[in-house]
Amino acid sequence: MTQDLFPALPTAKRVDVGRDCTFVASKPIPARNEQFEIFPDVIQLRRIDPAKRMNRFYRMVVQRDLFGGVSLIREWGRNGQPGQVRINPHEDEGTAIDDLMAIMRSKRKRGYVA
Repeated sequence: MTQDLFPALPTAKRVDVGRDCTFVASKPIPARNEQFEIFPDVIQLRRIDPAKRMNRFYRMVVQRDLFGGVSLIREWGRNGQPGQVRINPHEDEGTAIDDLMAIMRSKRKRGYVA
C-alpha cells in the first residue's frame, strides 16, 4: 500500500538531443507515446582545447525560489575546480528559460559543446 502512495523519485539522466547539445533531464524520461520536455531546465556545456590548456565547464539551472519567482543559476570555471556562481532572479519561468537559451547560444558560438 505504501509503495503506491510514494512512487520512486526520478533520477537525473543524460539525454543527447543533437550533436551540439546534451541536456540533463531532472524528470523521468517519458514513455514512447509521451512528449519530451521542450525547454530544458538544466544545461551543461564544456570547452576543451589541449593546445591552449583550456578545460572549462558552464552549467545553468532554472529553479523556483522561495518567494514565488524563478532563478537562473549559472556556474562556470575550470573542470575539477570549484566554479563561480551567479544567480539571476526572474519573474516567471518563461523569461528565465529565454535567458538560459540566449546564454547557451552565445556560449556555443564561443566553442562550448555538450
